[in-house]
Amino acid sequence: MTYPEALDYLYAQLPAFQREGKKAIKPGLKNIEQLCSLNGNPEKSLRCLHVAGTNGKGSTSHALAAMLQEAGFRVGLYTSPHLKDFRERIKINGIYIPQDWVVDFIESYRTQVEEIQPSFFEWTVWMAFTYFQEQQVDFAVIEVGLGGRLDSTNVIHPLISIITNIGWDHMDVLGDTLVKIAREKAGIIKAQIPVVIGQASEDILVVFQEKVNQEQASIFDVQHHLHWSSWKIQHPPIRVVGELEDKITQSTWTIETDLTGAYQAENIATAWMAMDVLRERYGISIEPSLRIKALKHVKKITNFQGRWQCLGENPLVIADTGHNVHAFEKHKPVFDGWNTGHFVLGFVGDKDVRAILCLLPKSGQYYFCQIHSPRAMPLHELAQVAEEFGLVYSLHEDVNVCLDYLRKEVPVDGHIFVGGSTFLVAELNQII
Repeated sequence: MTYPEALDYLYAQLPAFQREGKKAIKPGLKNIEQLCSLNGNPEKSLRCLHVAGTNGKGSTSHALAAMLQEAGFRVGLYTSPHLKDFRERIKINGIYIPQDWVVDFIESYRTQVEEIQPSFFEWTVWMAFTYFQEQQVDFAVIEVGLGGRLDSTNVIHPLISIITNIGWDHMDVLGDTLVKIAREKAGIIKAQIPVVIGQASEDILVVFQEKVNQEQASIFDVQHHLHWSSWKIQHPPIRVVGELEDKITQSTWTIETDLTGAYQAENIATAWMAMDVLRERYGISIEPSLRIKALKHVKKITNFQGRWQCLGENPLVIADTGHNVHAFEKHKPVFDGWNTGHFVLGFVGDKDVRAILCLLPKSGQYYFCQIHSPRAMPLHELAQVAEEFGLVYSLHEDVNVCLDYLRKEVPVDGHIFVGGSTFLVAELNQII
């Protein structure tokens, strides 16, 4: 096989949630357990940090990897979905898994895997475990794909379980209340393993505490331990600076980070808390000075893209892969501060588009773009919703053509946002 042929095989033979949605999911851990048993259970030899949550999983995972890398460790990072290249999912110290390795792995196990008939996601999780074991990483940061309890990544026995937050997304799979969704996410909590909770309301914390009690684990609530006394976005160039305070020790650190976006405050605090737990529980100490140095260049260190990414200034162009109501709630204060926002949006069919549009300014100008995916919401349906809300809008078949036009038409002090779907951001030519 060539590398393109190997990818064609993966996508043709195995269902992928990224392309097909809910029907691609094969709930339960039977398949991934069978896969891992084919080559001696590589996941059992890994020292893992396991990251779940509705939003912020990717950013928190990359922040964790960056801090560990800055301390001199060899760090495997598994995240999903990818934007451009399948290999974005599996990295060691920011470097993609080699194409030849992917091809050899598929060819080596193709016959055995076809007998198991796993999902695309199950195959790729197993591939990551195998690659990380072979390359003898010091740590593996593993992002949950969907939910937690039945997610394929949940075969690991991590050093720390991390849950960033709970919000409305994938209700058709995880449940129709936040408590039900939280119970699915809580499924990554393991016996006597510490769990770090990023943001959670009291009723959600009760769910996590119940699971922690069952597992005789311990819980670390970030909101109880850490506090941001300030957090502001600066540009140009676009950066974020804040003062992070430890409520227990009264220590304060000035953090500057390239993880831009107001919502990143939660993610950085969660990653910082996880480093504290590594020190307290396992004696693995990543000094604050190294953490601060790493957070300044997370994107560079880990090769991270798509999260509140600045694609240009004068006018300011921001792209973000946040794709649910919870994500847009975090964006709302920023959007409300824009004099006139130009919103380039596309959505997949299973998102609550009406709830998202309710969070966006009525005074904005809207440019709905067709996503080229089987899961995409058609433009005529978006037009109907836009009419209901009385929005000023236009329809576009190509996001890049639309963005090129806006760059010429929007004043230099204007603002352009591109988002609504990972798929739409992935279609941008500037995302490499």
